Amino acid sequence: INRTGGILLRKKYPELGLDLSRYDYKIGVNGRSGIDKLIIAEAKKHQIKTVSLITSVEEACDAIANGYALSCCSGQGFSSKRDNEGFAKPSGSWSHAMAWTAVDTEYTKRPGILVQNSWGKWNSGPKRHQQPEGSFWIDLEVAAKMIRGRGCWAVSNFDGFPAQKLPRYVSPDVLL
Repeated sequence: INRTGGILLRKKYPELGLDLSRYDYKIGVNGRSGIDKLIIAEAKKHQIKTVSLITSVEEACDAIANGYALSCCSGQGFSSKRDNEGFAKPSGSWSHAMAWTAVDTEYTKRPGILVQNSWGKWNSGPKRHQQPEGSFWIDLEVAAKMIRGRGCWAVSNFDGFPAQKLPRYVSPDVLL
C-alpha cells in the first residue's frame, strides 16, 4: 500500500471489471497469478505514504484518536454475539486483518477499542456509541495481546483524498 500499490474504495470499478461494493473473499484470492496490473495502477492513485508499526495499546489509542487508520492482523477470533456493552469475547482463531476504528478510554467504565470486520452484518447483540454493523468492542487487554503479535499498523498521508475535519464523538448524542 505504500510502495507497489495503494488502496481502493469499496465501490464498483466497471473499467476494471471489479466490484468492491460488496465483500467477496474470492477477489483477494488469486493464488500464484497475483493482482492484475490495472488494479495495482488504480490502487496506486491512492497510495499511503506512512506505515508505522503499533507496539502498545497507548500508541493504538493515540493513533485512532488522531484520525489515523489502523489495521490489525492477528490470529485472534471473536464471538459473533456482542455482550450488553457491545464487546465480543475472544473466541477461536482467525487469520484475518480488521480495522480498528474508534477508542473509548474516557467516557465509560469499560475502556475499549472498536473493531470493524469486513464481513458486513455477521454478528449480533447490543451496541454503544452508534457503532456500525459488523463491529464490536474489544477490551484493552485483548488489544494488547493482539498488538504483541506485531501485526498492527497505523497508516497516514494518503494520496488522492482531500483533508477533512473529523467530528469527535463524546456520547451518542453530543458532537464536539
